[in-house]
Amino acid sequence: MRKILISTLAITVSALSYGADMVPKAGARRADMNRELTAPRLDAKRVDRKAAGRASFHAVTASEGGGMELSSFTVGYSAVLSPEMQIVTASGYSGTSVGDKFYYCDFNSNSSGGISSVNWNCIDVAGKRVVFTKSQTTANAVCMDMTYDETTGKLYGMSAMADVVVTIDPESGAAEYAFETLPFYTLAADAGGQLYGMLLEQDGGASLYTINKLTGAAMKVGSTGVKMLTQDGVSYFQTMAFSRVDGKLYWLTPSAVGTDLYRVDAATGKANNLCTLSTLEALCMFDLPAELPEGSPARVSEVTAVADDMKVNLSFKAPAKSVDGAELTDLTRIDIYRGGSKEAAYSVDNATPGAEYGWSDTEAKAGINSYRIVAVNGVGESLPAYVTAFCGDDIPGAPTGVNADTDTNGYPVVAWNAPAKGMNGLDMEGVAMTYNVYRSTGGADVKVAEGLTELSYCDRSLDITRQDYPYYSVSAVSSAGEGLKSARVGVHVGPAYKLPFEEAFMEGTPATAPWTMQSLNLGGTWELGIVSNAPGTGPYVGEAMLIFKGFVGVAPGAEARIVTPVLDLNAAGPELRFHFFHADFGDDMHFDDHMVVEVSVDGGEFEALPDADLYQYISNSRWTEYVLPLDAYAGQENVRIGFHGISAGGMDLVLDNIRVLDRLAGCALVEAEDESGCVLRYNLQGQPVGEDARGVVIEVCGGSARKIIR
Repeated sequence: MRKILISTLAITVSALSYGADMVPKAGARRADMNRELTAPRLDAKRVDRKAAGRASFHAVTASEGGGMELSSFTVGYSAVLSPEMQIVTASGYSGTSVGDKFYYCDFNSNSSGGISSVNWNCIDVAGKRVVFTKSQTTANAVCMDMTYDETTGKLYGMSAMADVVVTIDPESGAAEYAFETLPFYTLAADAGGQLYGMLLEQDGGASLYTINKLTGAAMKVGSTGVKMLTQDGVSYFQTMAFSRVDGKLYWLTPSAVGTDLYRVDAATGKANNLCTLSTLEALCMFDLPAELPEGSPARVSEVTAVADDMKVNLSFKAPAKSVDGAELTDLTRIDIYRGGSKEAAYSVDNATPGAEYGWSDTEAKAGINSYRIVAVNGVGESLPAYVTAFCGDDIPGAPTGVNADTDTNGYPVVAWNAPAKGMNGLDMEGVAMTYNVYRSTGGADVKVAEGLTELSYCDRSLDITRQDYPYYSVSAVSSAGEGLKSARVGVHVGPAYKLPFEEAFMEGTPATAPWTMQSLNLGGTWELGIVSNAPGTGPYVGEAMLIFKGFVGVAPGAEARIVTPVLDLNAAGPELRFHFFHADFGDDMHFDDHMVVEVSVDGGEFEALPDADLYQYISNSRWTEYVLPLDAYAGQENVRIGFHGISAGGMDLVLDNIRVLDRLAGCALVEAEDESGCVLRYNLQGQPVGEDARGVVIEVCGGSARKIIR
């Protein structure tokens, strides 16, 4: 079954319906490469690896020659960049390390700012070689910043298209929606799996937030005390990451003199400036797992964590071998850490290699509890093993079966079913929950009700004196917090438009509302604009026209329907009139993009009108008026007309000057003084017109006259 996505004309279709021509949101830009460094430049020379215990990172940086390269540096008050290898120059980058590999996305922009190409890449940093580069068909992985969460094995990215976080498959680059959140510039996950984001506040300052990985809810930790470098109210690409060496958070952000390196206190948000790197741009900061010396323990195995009310029972098996595969004879202890803590919560001293152990954490907190387990001997430490468990009431899943209708007075009524499962998979039966209801009428969601205990809500706060199509979503709240919102549902409210109905987008926006767009297949979309890819087009009248995207970034088979507001066809002879653009570019350019005109009654299925399947190339008549009778729907008081575009990967389809009229209105015979017997025709201004006159015409013949619409 094809997925149908519905939105009002003023709403962006979907955070993940990215075509290759999508434009990144404000702020998703590289630093101004024409900006001059005012501080002395340091020589970009290789430096010896610093002693263990100091944090070191890799980052994508701007090179002396204007290209981009992968560089490394050791944190300090005078850090020097060491070039590792050149990478392909692009308009933007984001990425992070997964294991010992660097995964990143690059993209290029065209002259209008739209994305023209996207690649997903993997680099073997130690070997200084590109493992793969994979071209992407969507821009889903184009992000402001990325981070890898060791505790869940997920790669997160802050989308550059919308204020959402996506998860990305490292091997394919495929990105999927995870949750909505604030418009963060950077993401970083600590050793315990806590996700952090850096936000540009209204005063230009940067603040650190924690982010709930299940719901996207963000909580402010504190201000960094740093003003971001901005242009036109937005900042540039930047990046931050936690060090595996010292567990601290480091942040790279552009400044007037280069790229500033800060250490950020994850408990307060306060940032301490360490130094300025000698590059205009430093992106995708990450570090790699330490190389373990021979003889150090392998990772612990068979790790489990089971919640028992507010207690977590852990079990695991001690390593029997060292990292180089030799039998392990020395195992000093096994340390268990909570979250990102640097102090062990429990240790197994003098552990026996290969033995099974367990521990019960009686100080677990409500919510997600994460643990990392590290084996230690006289040579060194193992790589950590991670495990998580959820205690207490679960965060509710999204309510199901959400629908919207109107009551006898015309007000919207939203109803839903309680979620059966929580976001961590726990049963919600018997868990006390309340509900919040959100409404959107062409912008952001607004909470219109909270703390509800019933499974329905009537929205009497909405103005129903005019026609509208509000969307509603519902969330459930338990003692653990608010869960995800349900899918949006919409409903028509307010009086139907009576004839005559006219919409020509004279001011560049609809004069009537609501126009709704239904994406029927493969991200098909209608847009309101002035430019299409069909030569010679522009609005028929006014400042805009409807455009079905049939070519750029749209796959053949994409479909979308743009729908009028609800109309009252209580008329004797209703008819639909509109202008459609025809252009014949020759036999080698006969694209099969076409538009079908359809009608829906009382909210039912859309049915095609007879002889209303229009192909652009059938003539060279350019803007052409179509008149389609709607007599079969005369007397119906709840009618919507849909214009269904179907792409063949060719030309855009354009539509304008849409009218629904009663052609029989005022056509009764009346007495007239002229009895000469000839037919005289006049417009409404009393001026004589010819036989081919269009619009409202008064015909006078003999002693009678009539008014007609042609």
